[in-house]
Amino acid sequence: MTPPAKAVKSGIKPPSQEGAFFNLVGWLGAGLMVAFSFTMLPLFGITGLAALTVQATQARLFNLVILNCLSIIGLTVNVLGG
Repeated sequence: MTPPAKAVKSGIKPPSQEGAFFNLVGWLGAGLMVAFSFTMLPLFGITGLAALTVQATQARLFNLVILNCLSIIGLTVNVLGG
């Protein structure tokens, strides 16, 4: 007689409330960036990049945080006529 099979842990955790919030912020940022690409309204671009920066910070993707911050600065300078 063979012993019963052991349960295998998958390592996948259900999303937490905190993770769901950052996921929502990321989707909002992505949507604003799509709107920016069609309208070229800098407010959409700056707000979308800010939202994506929040998500990237939470995920510890600091190369994207730097890229987004520099893009926000570039869009802001462009709006101010610099």
